Amino acid sequence: MNTYGRYIILFALSCLTAQIAFPPFFRILAVRQGLKKNWRGEEIPALAGIIFPLLITLDTLIYGLSENLTERIYILILAIALIAGVGLYDDLYGDNGPKGLKGHLLYFWRRRIVTTGLIKLIGTGVIAAFTVFSLGYTLFDWLLLMLTVNTVNLLDLRPGRAVKGSALLLTAALLLAKEDYWLMVTAGGLLTAYARYDLQAEVMLGDCGSNCLGMIAGLSLLSASFTVKISLIIVLAFFHALAEKYSFSAIITRSSFLDRLDKWGQR
Repeated sequence: MNTYGRYIILFALSCLTAQIAFPPFFRILAVRQGLKKNWRGEEIPALAGIIFPLLITLDTLIYGLSENLTERIYILILAIALIAGVGLYDDLYGDNGPKGLKGHLLYFWRRRIVTTGLIKLIGTGVIAAFTVFSLGYTLFDWLLLMLTVNTVNLLDLRPGRAVKGSALLLTAALLLAKEDYWLMVTAGGLLTAYARYDLQAEVMLGDCGSNCLGMIAGLSLLSASFTVKISLIIVLAFFHALAEKYSFSAIITRSSFLDRLDKWGQR
């Protein structure tokens, strides 16, 4: 079977395993006090992203029955699992302290108090450093991972935003990257199955899920050209700078095009 055929099967496998796993898993969240209030004040199952690294790992191991799993693949899978764990810590023990990168850093500088958000930031930095240096990449790649993880996290404020942002980054990776297509295809199948739950506000990703999607997007872009990665770093850094000063929800509602795009797929 040619490469395209294997990727089509992998996409279908990822989508199928997710379709099977999601309904019972979300029911477990609902009955195990895994409910949180969303932006509308409705109580829905949270922490949906806990299952993402498990499904990614399962699909990759099945994929490995026909392809050799290299050290690089194991490192990427480990990075996804670790970053999901950091997000889960913030989901379970997160406080109502400052928001944003600048807010957490200033809060620590002025009060010498370590917030869960700061712990998540440090944890993300350590995991990103381990990943890029293990794979022989540079400081620019570390910065790219940091920015993609936090970008998807920032988008996860309304139904579907994190999913759409992740899909956009994965599409860019599919067009511009040079390897790790198995990860993009597996994540694509997972997102395809998950999208309707998020768009219809039936579940929430949680920091665990948004961290996971952000890391997957960043890892998928590591093999892109230096020019592509620098361009993305500039764009995402600008996005973060805007997020420190403005509400993206307010910006989106003022633009008819952005508002339609934001609401596309929602019930």
